[in-house]
Amino acid sequence: MRSSRAEGSQTARLVSDSRALGIGGVIWADQSLRAAVTAMCRACRPLCVDGPAAMEAEIAPLDAVFDLTRH
Repeated sequence: MRSSRAEGSQTARLVSDSRALGIGGVIWADQSLRAAVTAMCRACRPLCVDGPAAMEAEIAPLDAVFDLTRH
């Protein structure tokens, strides 16, 4: 994962500029996808080291995945 201080300051400036222009809301379309990537990386590290049983209590049950995808 890369973290960019410049990216954070660009986001802060966008929020500040939007507010200054009277824009009350902005849709952040990629934020949930980026959060998911971070979560998957965090989940895969212990999975590779300790195996799937080590993280089973911390993850959603498979039924929740099926519900989400309407299967």
